[in-house]
This record gives sequence, structure tokens and C-alpha cells, in this order.
Amino acid sequence: MKKLTGLIMFLMGFATMGMTGDKPTTETPKASETPTSSLKVEKMVLCTGVQDREPQGEAGEFRGGKVTCWMLVTGAEGETQVKQGWWFKGELMFEIPLTIRSARFRTWGIKTADQEGEWTVKATDAEGHVLKEASFKVTSQTMESETKNVTK
Repeated sequence: MKKLTGLIMFLMGFATMGMTGDKPTTETPKASETPTSSLKVEKMVLCTGVQDREPQGEAGEFRGGKVTCWMLVTGAEGETQVKQGWWFKGELMFEIPLTIRSARFRTWGIKTADQEGEWTVKATDAEGHVLKEASFKVTSQTMESETKNVTK
């Protein structure tokens, strides 16, 4: 009887393994939940440029033109690659491969974003796992002071 009870307990444990609450884990995990390396994007900044390897002009809204995505990447074990995917309306518009050369590395990609609307930049590791993402908006509105200068 003890063997049968042990077998039943074993099978019940096996049947419930990987379940969280009432929700089984047969769902495809989100990419950001399954990285296999220690690679991490500690900080991601959307800005107008970089000076002395530091982001300048941090913003969440741009009037079009060049947008820079600066990142501080840590945990690299040897040389590896991170990709910045630039997404617009759910479609990958452009991908920038960036080589990471040390355990703490600052890097950035630049993209001309002339299409008005919401953009998202996703940093992914070599296996395609999302490490971090940031969103920004491109608008055609001009600042009031620029309008005054034009009309003078």
C-alpha cells in the first residue's frame, strides 16, 4: 500500500508540476522571462544624442528626425551581441546589431524616425529574448517658439 500511495503522490506531483494557481504553464513564455545568460540592460534611454558616452536630450516625444537609444549593458561573458529592434505600429521597421565587448558596456543605436505615432525599441539578446524595451512618440507638432521665429 505504501508503494501505491508513493506512486500516486509522485504522479500527482508530476501532473501539477509547472502549474501556477489554476493556470498551467503550457502557454508560451514571454521572451523576457526566459533568458539563459546573465546579460542585462541596466538602463535604456531615448534621447537626441550622445556625448562622452552619455545620453543627451532625454525625451519621450520627438518631432521626427534622428532618435538615439542609449543602453548600459551588464553581465556579458566575453564578446556578444545585442540587437535593437525599432518597432512602429507592431511592425519591425529596423534592427541594429550592437557588439558588447565587456561585462559593463555603454552602447547606442540611431534611427531616423519620421513616421508620426508610437514607436518602441526592444533590446534582445543573441537568442531573441527581450532584455528591455522603451517607447516614444513622434509628432509633427512644432513648438510655439519655433512658429514665432518662422513668422517674424
